[in-house]
Amino acid sequence: MMQVRSFGAVAALLAALLVQSCSKSPLSEDGIRVESGELQGRVQLSDGGNPAEVYVWLEGTTVATRTGSTGEFTLQLPPAVTQTDASGWHRLYFYLANYKLAWAEVLVRNGRFVYGAGDLNADGELINQVSLFKMLRILTYVEPAVVPSQFDGPVHVQVSLQATLDSVTVVYPKSVGGFLGAILLRQRESGQIFADVPDVGAHTRDYDRIGPEVRSRRLVFNFTPNIVPPGHYEIIPYFFIEHANMPDGLLASLGERVEEIGADFLKIPAKREGGQFVVTGGTASLP
Repeated sequence: MMQVRSFGAVAALLAALLVQSCSKSPLSEDGIRVESGELQGRVQLSDGGNPAEVYVWLEGTTVATRTGSTGEFTLQLPPAVTQTDASGWHRLYFYLANYKLAWAEVLVRNGRFVYGAGDLNADGELINQVSLFKMLRILTYVEPAVVPSQFDGPVHVQVSLQATLDSVTVVYPKSVGGFLGAILLRQRESGQIFADVPDVGAHTRDYDRIGPEVRSRRLVFNFTPNIVPPGHYEIIPYFFIEHANMPDGLLASLGERVEEIGADFLKIPAKREGGQFVVTGGTASLP
């Protein structure tokens, strides 16, 4: 009788452990992996920078999102994604223009993510936190940094670039004489965009290989009174950073005109320093 009771206790314990194990398993009761239309994860920057606005894109689709203020994100598959156009293994890319590209592998079946497969755990979260490594520092200087709205004169802009890992190739469209081909001014308050293109008709593409030594390019634009309204601006240099392993379709997924001078160019995420510019008058004041 003692042996029977002991066997029963052991069986009960094994049953309890089995139930607990199944509750953490990616398999459902019928042995099929759990599938869902969304996944979650978190991204960090190796230099401790703000991980917001990292672009997260599912390869081969138009499905994308951006990280929040702490690097968290949720990616959802819309109903339009079917097994015919998305089933199979996909890379999930994490993109900041001046950081090394990173990716994770996920499995899509019947228009849904398969949990417990590839880099997803049983709860639909990335097993490992994604870490992006800075490969290029972008620092912009502006002189003068503050002007009145009636200012009539030159504003000097200089962008200094420095590779932090391997050397980096930078492309300057419309560059003439070794200068920047264009700059954009983005007003913080409204998001309004202004552009200065010294040679609109230029079709040049200047390439520069950036290493550990700082390389700089300049542009001088003539500030015209009452064209740029008062406010706080960021001056953004117009150039592109090449990635050796950039997948087809990533830039296009950001927008049709991201390589043109305009608002769509600013959809390309990057972490820049400096470039602050203030136009005083009206409600604008010194920073």
